[in-house]
Amino acid sequence: MSARAIVLCAALLGCGAGWEPIDETASGLASDCPDKRHLKVFDGPASWVHEYGTAGFCVGSHYDCRMPTTDPDFRRYVNAADADGRWPVAPGIPIVDGRGNPIGAVAAQATKINFGQRKTLNGKEYVYAFAVDTSPTTKRSGWIPAGCVGWDGKTTPSASCTSGSGKTPSDFPVVEGRKPKSSKMVKSKFATRDEILAAHPEFAGLDPLNIKITCNTKPDLDASIADYLPRLSDDGTFYMLNLTANVPGLHPPTGGIAADTFRVAHLENGQFVSDQITFHAMIDVQELKVYLFAPGSTVGAPVEHASATFVYGYVTYPRGDGSWARRYGWVPFFALKKA
Repeated sequence: MSARAIVLCAALLGCGAGWEPIDETASGLASDCPDKRHLKVFDGPASWVHEYGTAGFCVGSHYDCRMPTTDPDFRRYVNAADADGRWPVAPGIPIVDGRGNPIGAVAAQATKINFGQRKTLNGKEYVYAFAVDTSPTTKRSGWIPAGCVGWDGKTTPSASCTSGSGKTPSDFPVVEGRKPKSSKMVKSKFATRDEILAAHPEFAGLDPLNIKITCNTKPDLDASIADYLPRLSDDGTFYMLNLTANVPGLHPPTGGIAADTFRVAHLENGQFVSDQITFHAMIDVQELKVYLFAPGSTVGAPVEHASATFVYGYVTYPRGDGSWARRYGWVPFFALKKA
């Protein structure tokens, strides 16, 4: 973390204490990169054994937990009737962000669905769809009505499904971020892409897709920091940011699965302005640090000693009945600004 980031971190979250010592030199990173780093591993919630048949585990924090499934693709709720695990979905229906803002329309007849991710939004039950085709050349993740998914694994619902109040199957998992015992938190706003780059000039001119969180892997398998920063929509009118259920780039891996996604900035009179969404950072939850690397490299970090610190907290969203709920998860610290 740069001196600038340390100052900001102290002012906003008071973070930085309690880290396991890591040699940040090039030679040290070659032998102790994130894929080989062994943080303390904790058992998942006791209830998971009864509900899902596995205790699961958490890495580095009781709030950074791998999805409790024995399926090899532990990030998805898999349809056994489809070779790729996808579920039939009604084409043409809207896909929305975590606050119900339309962010596209489903152009495909099947999609993958994130494991355990369900919520009530706009007074209806929604599930989190992963990388949905919204055009022949673009994909977008977000929320679709549960009633618009063919839960028998074979039948494609009609577009009229949006007017109903469908439900997920009785065995559909619901895994929400764990609520800390302490309620101490600091409010922050999500930063726009321009604000992030302005605050971190060391990343100027770099393609975020080439700033990797995993090291010493095949380039096409490298997780990118771009997945956890505001992403520009295909029409160039807004930015989205994922709230992740678990932190990428640690070992053993927990997945980096998205728990939610929010529109954080939109275009107004030719300028991007913040949507002013508040992130409530839980200051009693230990932050988790991951290193950043060039593709397929152990030592070729795009920026010397580059790293990203993930912090835990929540965003509120309207259920649709007049009440508000919390969605817990992790975000990179430099995606936030002081409120």
